[in-house]
Amino acid sequence: TYTVNYGGWGSLNTWYFQSDIPSLYSEYIVSLPEYFDYKKVQTGFVALTDYQQKYENGRYKEATFRLNVEKFVATNIPAFKEEPYLACESDYITKIRFELNRVDIPGVMTKKYMPASYAELSKMYADGDYYGKRLESSNFLQDEIAEITKEANSNEEKIKAIYEYVRDNFEIDNDVAAEGTRRIFNLKKGYAVDINLMVVAMCNEAGFEAKPVKISTRSHGKLHPFYAMSSSFNHTICLVKDGDKEYLLDASKKHLPFNTLDEKDLNGKGMIITADNFGWVDLAPSTTHKTQVFATLDLDETGSLTGNVSLARNGYDAIDFKASHKKDLEEYKKSFLESHDQWAIEAHNIEGVEEIESSIVEKIDMSQDAYAEALGDIIYLNPLPYGRIETNPFKSKERLYPVDFGAPIEKILTYRFKIPAGYHLDEKPEQVAIGLPNNGGLFIYNVTQVGEYISVTSKFNINKAEFLPDEYAYLREFYAQVVAKEAEQVVLKKNG
Repeated sequence: TYTVNYGGWGSLNTWYFQSDIPSLYSEYIVSLPEYFDYKKVQTGFVALTDYQQKYENGRYKEATFRLNVEKFVATNIPAFKEEPYLACESDYITKIRFELNRVDIPGVMTKKYMPASYAELSKMYADGDYYGKRLESSNFLQDEIAEITKEANSNEEKIKAIYEYVRDNFEIDNDVAAEGTRRIFNLKKGYAVDINLMVVAMCNEAGFEAKPVKISTRSHGKLHPFYAMSSSFNHTICLVKDGDKEYLLDASKKHLPFNTLDEKDLNGKGMIITADNFGWVDLAPSTTHKTQVFATLDLDETGSLTGNVSLARNGYDAIDFKASHKKDLEEYKKSFLESHDQWAIEAHNIEGVEEIESSIVEKIDMSQDAYAEALGDIIYLNPLPYGRIETNPFKSKERLYPVDFGAPIEKILTYRFKIPAGYHLDEKPEQVAIGLPNNGGLFIYNVTQVGEYISVTSKFNINKAEFLPDEYAYLREFYAQVVAKEAEQVVLKKNG
């Protein structure tokens, strides 16, 4: 037990009833003078077992006032269990925080701290010095914009040229004091928000309608549906309109293609900074996690494999690869070899790393001794040497919070095996097509033999970025069936 005396009334620490260990009893008592109005923000799935409120007399120097005393109690609190595909744990841990809404001390001060709505908060930003005033005059950029967009043949190409110019030439530097658009342009560096405000300024100067958009990234948590708290936001991106077309841009990230947000930015809605016509934008993924594997392999009578594997990454899989491995491909190849230590790799080439818009294509010449199990005249072969889903990530039978993939997932595996002469396909997995309710996902698996070749196709799709708790059982079973099917073996038998 402990007591915290706050030296200032601007904020109170968040109280966590729940942590990574179970608790028998957690109690939080807050005593607030009547002059201070705080909004209580409570989140989590553990219900409080007791709440009490009473009023006491308070005294400070010669002044007396009424104290609002609130007690919050939770008992037998389970440990918060970390689950896969959870955007922000803090959104679901049981906790309570107090946000200062208003101070009203008669004869001393009256001040409102929390806007009455998100529209009011947006207008405050738009009218303020940081967002509004800095974007009022950017005509000094006209010559630069003309040069940047001189080869553009459409409005989209102009917007793209401006975005790519800022993305490629401006650096994040959190030691640079923001002193206006002109200084940021001359220095070619600033905070992430400065870089995106530069895109807004240049697009506006080029004749488009551009606005800053305040967002909360996935790790920062969801926005509160009612309370417009500035602390809920931690990043700013750009919205550019051209007629009916809208583009969401984040030039502070070097690895992002045009009109593609970082997956970390995909978190519900973004608040448009505007003095009028307030609105929101959906932070929906504009691409998917897509991986394609195509392999042509020779299988001999001993069960050894030889051939080449082609691995193509698109969308967020390509973006993530470049962000993680672009600076050191040799280290990636080394780690790949370590994780596939049974492979003998003769060549490993990677294409598309330098081009931000392109796919990543890996071409691997490999061999593996005794991959399949050869017993007499029979060979047992797992027909997916790389890329199959080997374990179900959803271990828990029940789940209280959503499954958040960030973006849809697509994985296509295509293998072509040349089987040993004199062998035929004796047993194979049954063809399946498994779907999730409401078109949430689809899995198709098929094995066929044509002449001396066996073809294997596995298509796995997750079509939604988020699954609610009442959909969890279906999703868990879907993954279980995929894991089981992709683990099934092919049986080859020598002709009698």
